[in-house]
Amino acid sequence: MTIYRGVRYTSNIVYITVPVPFVVVFIFLMRGCTLKNSDYGFRMYLKGYIDDEAVDYSSKLFDAKMWTDACSQIFFSLSICTGVMISYSSYNRKEQPIIANAFYVAFIDTGFSLLAGLSVFSFVGYLQGFEDNIQDKISSIALAFIAYPTAIESLSSPNGWTILLAIMLFFLGIDT
Repeated sequence: MTIYRGVRYTSNIVYITVPVPFVVVFIFLMRGCTLKNSDYGFRMYLKGYIDDEAVDYSSKLFDAKMWTDACSQIFFSLSICTGVMISYSSYNRKEQPIIANAFYVAFIDTGFSLLAGLSVFSFVGYLQGFEDNIQDKISSIALAFIAYPTAIESLSSPNGWTILLAIMLFFLGIDT
């Protein structure tokens, strides 16, 4: 739908659909920082604490499932950019440093992933205070469709937060 008028029209749409998810994730991070137990989520994300106990890093580093999950997330995240970089390169001047642009994309993707992780885990820490079985659903696709909506439902004006989440997911879908 967004490409039927050509590259010029698509580039105008991208000026809106790319920054909006950054802004929304930052807003969620700021709201998540004000929630009870968000510090617990940050400890889980940055230090690997589970139930306020430090995780044995040697066992985690030798866990093949952990490496498989981490690598698949990186490949999935950057594989979307691969097709974009090929299309992007066809519209660049011949002197354009495509390798530098590829590094920019990789570093921006990593930075956004870290920011989104902080945002998500602030809500995960908040959910740890709940008595529901939601603690089991704080990984993978369940974050966007189970954990986030559950946390949003308990916030003030949940409809506004839900609309904000839906807009972000919609714009990420367009950009993908």
